[in-house]
Amino acid sequence: GNTAKVRNNFRTLLVTVHELWPFGNWTQVQLSDLLTDKDLKKYHNKAQLIFHPDKNRDVDYKRRYLSKRISSELSEAFKKL
Repeated sequence: GNTAKVRNNFRTLLVTVHELWPFGNWTQVQLSDLLTDKDLKKYHNKAQLIFHPDKNRDVDYKRRYLSKRISSELSEAFKKL
């Protein structure tokens, strides 16, 4: 149903976010790392430690902008789980 689609969308976001973030401090996540709700929460929390705007204050505009957009998308997707 809709819940499965939301989970799959969130997994896809986590698996592909490294393509948007060229700064090297995020390691690509594999689908096999995201099998359970506990895994999704774990990687959401890890991602927010890197992408949250508060963690990217003293960086250039591009990095700040990307961190804000990625963090926002991750948060919105996670809320729907």
